[in-house]
Amino acid sequence: YQMAQKVMKDIIGKGRVIRGFAGMQVQDHALYGIVVTGIENQGPASKAGIQISDVLISVDGQDAISVPEVMSKVSNAAPGSTMEFEVKRKEETLKLPLVVGELEFGTGR
Repeated sequence: YQMAQKVMKDIIGKGRVIRGFAGMQVQDHALYGIVVTGIENQGPASKAGIQISDVLISVDGQDAISVPEVMSKVSNAAPGSTMEFEVKRKEETLKLPLVVGELEFGTGR
């Protein structure tokens, strides 16, 4: 319901649907949690320093519980806004600011 309202508001106010974009693929892993499995070259995640095999711990201070939840947070974020991704890389925990991009419909990204 909330997504439908946002889509309707975007179409009425801006003439198109606006969605946030991080430029990464993630997957639930039974042992590790949410793992980054792909990064778009020069996309928002790449520019933030997120790397393949990073494990998402939190997004904007909230635990990263599921792939759909993380992707929903990103897609609902305003393009140009900054989100903080906390990731575990090997034995190190990093807090990486990601500037949200805009999903371009019909381009595959």
